[in-house]
Amino acid sequence: MGPPYLSRLSAVYQRIDALLGLFILTLIIVVVKDFPIKIKEENNTDNTLSIKNSIVSVLQNKENLLCGIYTSLMNLPVFVFSALWGNSYLMHVNHITQTQASIVTSMIFFGTIIGAPVLGYVSDKLNNHKQIMLIASVICLLIALYIFKLKSESLNLLIFNFFILGFFSSGQCLSYPIMINNNPSYLIGTSILISRYQINY
Repeated sequence: MGPPYLSRLSAVYQRIDALLGLFILTLIIVVVKDFPIKIKEENNTDNTLSIKNSIVSVLQNKENLLCGIYTSLMNLPVFVFSALWGNSYLMHVNHITQTQASIVTSMIFFGTIIGAPVLGYVSDKLNNHKQIMLIASVICLLIALYIFKLKSESLNLLIFNFFILGFFSSGQCLSYPIMINNNPSYLIGTSILISRYQINY
């Protein structure tokens, strides 16, 4: 059992979370529409494909497969360091406490939260998603190799490196605009689904 104030804090958080969820649900019901009334539907019956034909069409587009592989590889640092062995690795190799290790690994998520919109903005400004994806992957690889060789117990140095790792691993988000731009509107959902399948498996 933890201290009493943690239980109270958890209860307050749960209430706030429930109210926030209710607010978002209400907002979706009021604001989100199935289809803009004034815009003609682009997808007519001629563009309707069976599930099998949709998957085949998506797989025939090499851009979809490359984007899926890229996203899967760029997602590895987030998966390995944050969701799997990050805490244990830092505790055994860098000799920091479990609490400190949790703080360090969480920096990957903070880096991703900030990096995704920043890299998206920069790539849109330069009108070159692929170049930013390449730069992000190279930096991500170098930072990951540096972290493996880093034996420092400095918490600030670890936090900085994990934040940078998360920042540039968010380059994976740029693969989705490429798939959207390289597929007809009626295949966008299928192409993203195939990409997510590659990431998970």
